Amino acid sequence: MSSIPSNKIVNIAERRAGPRPLSAVASIKPDIERVRRALTGRFVDFRLSSFIGDIETYLVRDAQGEALSLKVLSAEATKQADARAMFIEEARAAARLSHPNVVSTSEPEESLEVLFYGVEHKAAARTLRQIIDHDGWLDVTTAAQIADQVASALDYARDNGVLHLRLEPECVLVEEDGWVTVAGFGVDAARGRRMELPPAPYTSPEQGAGAKVDHRSDLYSVGAVLYEMLTDRTPFDSDDRESVKRKQLSFAPSAPHLISMHVPEPVSNVVLKLLELQPDERFASALAFQSALDSAINN
Repeated sequence: MSSIPSNKIVNIAERRAGPRPLSAVASIKPDIERVRRALTGRFVDFRLSSFIGDIETYLVRDAQGEALSLKVLSAEATKQADARAMFIEEARAAARLSHPNVVSTSEPEESLEVLFYGVEHKAAARTLRQIIDHDGWLDVTTAAQIADQVASALDYARDNGVLHLRLEPECVLVEEDGWVTVAGFGVDAARGRRMELPPAPYTSPEQGAGAKVDHRSDLYSVGAVLYEMLTDRTPFDSDDRESVKRKQLSFAPSAPHLISMHVPEPVSNVVLKLLELQPDERFASALAFQSALDSAINN
């Protein structure tokens, strides 16, 4: 597996889609003192790292001094039965996964009306967003190795009744040796919906329409992520949800090999199959995608 050079370490860049951590559009501010009061004694060094939707994320250290992330439901959402139930359900779904390509998650807990769960902190890893923002498009071999490991995580999760449904480059963590772990799992396949949709470029047509989804919605997101790795742009080159919906219904994205000459046409065809409008036209499984991608690169 190829290594991504260590001299390419950069700070987390803002997504092209707009505000990310500590978004100014949030109408309710996170309350770090509420969280600190409830969890002091178990964790120290509380630092707010993001606030997206109803989820506050804190970087902390446990009693052994190890760093981890805490996902905390906002004070306002904690008062809402539906939000509480979904937060707990997503945490429990993620917690039952144990795989080398999946970031570890703890069971949800509550202390003094603070509802939270812990997430493994990968201090040495960079997000795929960081890598793309710094490097632009990746070489085909590196992009394929990353996508292959993401697919392994999705396949394992599916076998355990869990979907992702929020896959984006921010969820893909890449270590210096090229090893990949995927963060953010949390959907029981029987329910098939999340508290938040992924950003527009990575949302499958059926998920964006509020229709029934399954593992093939995650495969669509893999296609969008792989497309961006190969071309340094998203399939419909827009971050506006309604614009992406219209484009998805009207035409197929441009073939990657027509945008970036380094992309072989067989690889381009695999990506386009992941991005088919109808789920039945995509690969039937992550394993089928991995096989097709391997064949496209090596034959």
